[in-house]
Amino acid sequence: MVKRLFMGVLLTVSLCFNMVILAPAYASAAPGKCDAPSSAFDLIPRWYKYLDDKLDSNCNFTDFQWGDIWKIGLAVVEMLLRLAGMVAFVYTVVGGFRFVLSRGNPQEAAKARQTILDAIIGMVIAMIATVMVAFIGRTLSR
Repeated sequence: MVKRLFMGVLLTVSLCFNMVILAPAYASAAPGKCDAPSSAFDLIPRWYKYLDDKLDSNCNFTDFQWGDIWKIGLAVVEMLLRLAGMVAFVYTVVGGFRFVLSRGNPQEAAKARQTILDAIIGMVIAMIATVMVAFIGRTLSR
């Protein structure tokens, strides 16, 4: 009973962390002038996210300078970090399935718990890094 309660709490916490990673990214992603209408599945930013000031009305680059390459690099890093958060969420679900399918085997249950714990740690790291990269990118694009 205690184990099931513990796993339920872990799964709930992992879902909350996933929402902390994905929801702010979706909510704060104000559409730029060249972004297509976003949907719920459009959670990965565009590579030109921080170059919005360099685009004209036809979405062509104007006045691109080599100093702007950092903005592109930050957008790519942010893409990879969000992808890492999504992969960590999938590992949380896999760990939950492994726990359910362990059928009382203590060794399998311990492996599943460790998978879930590792995935939650990965989500926290991805969340913090994504917030830091987004902050730096928004600061540079001003």
